[in-house]
Amino acid sequence: MDPAALQYWGVLFATGLFGAMVGACELIGRYRDAPFDAIQNPAALAYVTVNAVAAAVAYAIIVRLDWSFGAAAASKPLVQAAVAGFGAMAFFRSSLFNVKVGDTDVAVGPAILFQILMFATDRAVDRARGQARSDLAADIMRGVSFALAKEALPNYCFELMQNVPLSEQQNFRQAVDAMAAKPASDMRDSVKALNLGLMLMNVVGKSVLATAVRALGERIQGPSALELPVLGALRGVLFERAFPTLVTVCFVMSKYGSADEQDARHTAVKKAGDALRNDPLMDDTTKVTMLALALQQQVGDSVLLSALAQLDSALRAPPVVAAQAV
Repeated sequence: MDPAALQYWGVLFATGLFGAMVGACELIGRYRDAPFDAIQNPAALAYVTVNAVAAAVAYAIIVRLDWSFGAAAASKPLVQAAVAGFGAMAFFRSSLFNVKVGDTDVAVGPAILFQILMFATDRAVDRARGQARSDLAADIMRGVSFALAKEALPNYCFELMQNVPLSEQQNFRQAVDAMAAKPASDMRDSVKALNLGLMLMNVVGKSVLATAVRALGERIQGPSALELPVLGALRGVLFERAFPTLVTVCFVMSKYGSADEQDARHTAVKKAGDALRNDPLMDDTTKVTMLALALQQQVGDSVLLSALAQLDSALRAPPVVAAQAV
């Protein structure tokens, strides 16, 4: 192959790689908790590829038009490649003017192509990573009390990271304060703890968050507790009437999870109930409370409370009828 042609194709390939690197860096900056996982998504790879093609096309146009940008002959290919790499990114992200559509500013010009592509990439990556992030947050934050962790856990994470900007820390604490102000009727403590974990994961990543939760340990762990309405509904309930009837009704009413997951949770609660029934040293009230806690962890307070309301008198001892005098 002609040396000049070989040089052309080599620089063209290098320019494409440079464009791909620019696209990859942009995505890495958007997904800070697990950036290298994000760029493996097919939509993210497509975005990187489009950036590479844009840079390569820009270089081909520059060479075709013989733009040297005042560079000497020896450095001309390098300057052309640099202009193509940076210039293509600048051109395709430029806009002639913005149009406000609803509450969104829409760029009119080449930038709209990359806005649409980035929007589609964000959605695809978020959908792919949503389940993994949810499972991670639930696993890391299991047993963590939001009330105990809302100050200690973020502060500890930020100290571990060392380089989180002060402005970002302040914005984070404002978001946590806003969440803490929500009443329990709108967002329970356990849900707030999950959200806190997801927010911290965005800033410090899953590894630092898991390390911080392990280090703080029991200092931020909260006990399982039944809500007051549930405790009121349990008053007078007999264990021999509640088990296994209450368990069966709870899992009939619960719609959470797949059939296999529900069967596994149902089996776990029945196993706990059998152990309680065979414990001769535990009083009836404690057995009922322990059964309710086991059910709460598997079906939630709302389902448990609804099941107690449906069964109601069937779980209690029949009223004693006074004998009438003859």
